[in-house]
Amino acid sequence: MNEKSQEMKFAASLQQGQHVQEFDYDKALLSADVEIVRIIGDSFLEACPQYQDEIVEAIQRQDSELLYRSAHTLKGLVGNFGADPVEFLARDLELSGKNNRFEGVTDTLQHLLSELALMNLALRKFLASQE
Repeated sequence: MNEKSQEMKFAASLQQGQHVQEFDYDKALLSADVEIVRIIGDSFLEACPQYQDEIVEAIQRQDSELLYRSAHTLKGLVGNFGADPVEFLARDLELSGKNNRFEGVTDTLQHLLSELALMNLALRKFLASQE
């Protein structure tokens, strides 16, 4: 499946209020650059709550610059893990911040947090298997 059709599938799932349940984060991590995942994985897991808090704060304060910056950072980091749904959702929030558009961001945030939890679980499992 090409990237554009994956994005359309993710978007359709999100519009229906669904998780992208068929996405296999374990498989995505195995397809990623294992050395990069090993190097940044633990640091990401440690810093992830801060990224989440910044995005929540940006939405609460309707701070478009903070939303853009925080979502952009998160998007770039999760790209290393092959976490397409998380990357897609972070990009959506990044664009909302860039365009100073806050309509619908709360729903996107909830989906992002759910997908991040799934991704982080897979990442922890992956890192434990590399020890």
